[in-house]
Amino acid sequence: MKNISEPRRSQRPIIITIICILGFLGLLTLIPILYSPLSLKVGSWYRPYLIFSGLVGLVCLLGLWRMRQWAPTAYALYVIVGLIVSLYHNVWSAQSIIIPLLVCVVAFAYGNRMN
Repeated sequence: MKNISEPRRSQRPIIITIICILGFLGLLTLIPILYSPLSLKVGSWYRPYLIFSGLVGLVCLLGLWRMRQWAPTAYALYVIVGLIVSLYHNVWSAQSIIIPLLVCVVAFAYGNRMN
């Protein structure tokens, strides 16, 4: 029999909640980027890539929000692909590397509590 005071395995930690809310808000910033000169400079393929990337990011964040075991791995793969594309096309920043890596560390740290 489980102890009543034992937290549920899938209970979402506050740090995951904060990360997800900030991530959802961050996805909204893709809208102006779609129409920015930067997206035109990169190439005609970049807008569809941003849309696809935003949808994949949304799925990953929803997985983290719902504390799914696949979410940390999916988010890490999403980050790796995004970094490769950004580095290849020289549209990266330190922020675009550091923040996703911190999110990966936190997500994997709570992976044992996900179902």
